[in-house]
Amino acid sequence: DEAAAAVDAVPVADAVERSASALSDIRFHAAPDVALPGSAVGGVVSPAVTAARFGGLVRGLLAWAAAARGAAERFEGVEQHNADRVDRA
Repeated sequence: DEAAAAVDAVPVADAVERSASALSDIRFHAAPDVALPGSAVGGVVSPAVTAARFGGLVRGLLAWAAAARGAAERFEGVEQHNADRVDRA
């Protein structure tokens, strides 16, 4: 039923938010160029670029969680409003 699905979205949003929070604690460190003399590996993936992309992922997850939670809350509010209307009729 739709009301149950909307309410079920809240725990999922909470879990996504917790995961995003945990992911935001990950730090990216560069390997010193001297550790790999003559290697092109050090220049392949910049920690700053990786961190920026990862930050975008975390922001996207948090935005999704907020949107899912907000939609579930609005749906629940509409359901309650309609139930109140039926009870008064």
